[in-house]
Formats: sequence, C-alpha cells, structure tokens
Amino acid sequence: MGSSMMKIVAIGIVAVVAAAGCAFVLVNNGDGNDGPITIVDGSGKELKFDSPIDKVVTANTNIPNAIKMLGYNDNIAGLSFYSSKTDLSNWEKFSLSFPKAKHMSLTKSMTAEEIAEAGAEAVIVPVKSMTITSEQEVSFEEYGLTVIRLDCNGDSAIDDLRKLITLFKGNGATNDNFDAYMELYNSIVNTVVSKAGSGTSDKTFLMYMSSGTSFYNQSSELSSIIESIYGKNALRNINNLDVSNKTNAADSDGLQENIRALDNSDNVDKLFIRGKSTTNSVGTAKTVWEESVFAKSEMSYGKLSPITAGEVYIFDSDIMSGLLSFVGYIAIAEVCGIDTGYTVSEVIGDFNNTFGYEESSKGLVFKVAGGNITDVTPA
Repeated sequence: MGSSMMKIVAIGIVAVVAAAGCAFVLVNNGDGNDGPITIVDGSGKELKFDSPIDKVVTANTNIPNAIKMLGYNDNIAGLSFYSSKTDLSNWEKFSLSFPKAKHMSLTKSMTAEEIAEAGAEAVIVPVKSMTITSEQEVSFEEYGLTVIRLDCNGDSAIDDLRKLITLFKGNGATNDNFDAYMELYNSIVNTVVSKAGSGTSDKTFLMYMSSGTSFYNQSSELSSIIESIYGKNALRNINNLDVSNKTNAADSDGLQENIRALDNSDNVDKLFIRGKSTTNSVGTAKTVWEESVFAKSEMSYGKLSPITAGEVYIFDSDIMSGLLSFVGYIAIAEVCGIDTGYTVSEVIGDFNNTFGYEESSKGLVFKVAGGNITDVTPA
C-alpha cells in the first residue's frame, strides 16, 4: 500500500472525526469484560487485577505518549518525568493532552503517598532505563500500589499498546486508534521492505547507539529492521561475538580491533548512528558526532571506511523505535538510495492529523561527510 492508499485510510478516519466536530479522536472502543485480567509486564512479572484499572501515574514520556495515542487520556491521574532539565518543558507539552493529571515529582523522587493522593491505583514505569529505584518499587507495593513496567518503546512498543488496552478496558477489548495505527504502520513498512528487495544483500553496515556508546548486534530488533531494507550487520562477521545482549559496548575487550579487522578485510559500506530524541538540527547532530567514539583520537573507530567515504548517517532517536518507527523505515531506505514513494513530511503529517499529535517532520536525518554535517531528511 503506497502513500496514496495510506492517505485514503487517514482521510477516511479524519472525515468521521470532523463530522463529530473534533480535531481528532478516533476512539470507538469495544470494551472487554469487567472480570479479572492478567498481563505479563516488560520485566516478565505476571500481574493480576480483579478488573480493568482506572487511574494510573506514568513515568517518563513514552508511556503517556502511547496512552494518548489510544485515547485513554482520562486514565492518567499524574505525570512524572525523569530529568530536572526537561521536567518543566515535558509538563507544558503533556499537560495539554492530560488536563486532569497532576504534575508529580521527578521519577526517582516520587513517593507512594503522592501517587495515592493523585487517585491512582498503579504506576506505569519503564522497565530499566529512566525508571524508579528498586527501593521505590518495594515501598509502592507495600502501600498497596501496583508497579507495572512497560517501555512503550523499542522492541516491545506494539505489544505494550495491546497490554495497555487490556489494562484499561479488559480482556478482549478493541481500540479503533490502535487498529488505525497498525494499518498505517503495516502499509508503510510492507511497502518499504517490498521496494527494498534484495538488491543490497552484499552490503554491510554498523549501527551505533550514541546514548549507550555501543553497537547494535544482530540480535537487536533495530538491526533486523535495517537488514530488511539494506545489507547485513557487519558484526555478523565477528566470530564468537557475545549477543546475549542487543548491543556491545564500543570499548569492550577486542571489539575495536575486530571491527577494524573486518573493515580492512571487506570495507563496511555504511555507518548509521542513533542520536537522541533531541537530535533535530545540524547543531545537535554535530554534538552527537563529536561525542561519539568515532571522533575520539584515542580510538581507531574514526578510520573506518564509511567515515572516509562520507557514508555516515545520524538519525533522531524517536524515528528508530516507538510510535514513529515506520518513519525510520522510510529514512533508512531513502539514505540508501531506495525510492520508497513516501516523504517524511507527508507520513508524519498524516500521523499528526489522524492521532492529534504535533510531531515535527524536520531535522530527523543528517549526513556526515568530510567533516561537514547536513540535513538530509527526505522531504
């Protein structure tokens, strides 16, 4: 399904919404039963509830973003953010969508009493990153609150959306927002992968995560996504590489030497870098580059073939996983010379119009070549 068909889906939905006199809101829930529900959260813990939950406090930004997309805004009693640097700006952004929510303390400062006073019976927090401490979890549970760990991002994003539907609406519940999102997502992903074909199967790439100063190996979902579009992860050519985790630290024993050796043997074609969620300008992309291992003189990563060839691309983190991951498919394909038939501005515009977001379509992809950084976001 190409962009024209995608537009038909989005326009049809928006037309129904417009007729109702709203800017958006697709929700036409098919509620599940009111009986007991059970989910397994992102930590692997089985959680049981006598009935769907009503009010929750959320931590960080991915979780309320997902709840907003599903249209369950009234179920959020409080919003907590992790960093003091972005607490106020995040509150100003999210409070518009959740006017009934209370502005909570920073995630690591939240107390059980504060959560209960907000009227919540549970708190939804990320699994490992930017989340509550183990001591907080114990105190919350001792107070009678349920701790639910869901990232609503990365590998588990879509599955977590399904779990949220069950948590708030019960077993067997449906959600028109979710169905519309999946139709949008699948139509774009299937089209991009189909157009990519197998024409680049002899190519190799490296995918670097700036926030973790590590490389994604072949066990990661992001590596699999790129491989569905372009070449193979060069780390596959390293014998006995530890793939028990999805990434390998750039400074781990022997990795630098192994990557240099495989590059010397058979040049790596492209280097992809996952920036941060604030990588939205040439200036911020430059910071990502200068802080990377490729710019450090004490390491030899700066001599890799894709760097000297000017085949380095930095992506805003938000399009690499989560709700906008379908944009990542387009961006990766386009910088690899594959004409997808889509433009980023068009698909993000349709996403915004359909689900009521204000995501920017500018400053999402940057190219590093000859010391210069340029914005190459597919218009």
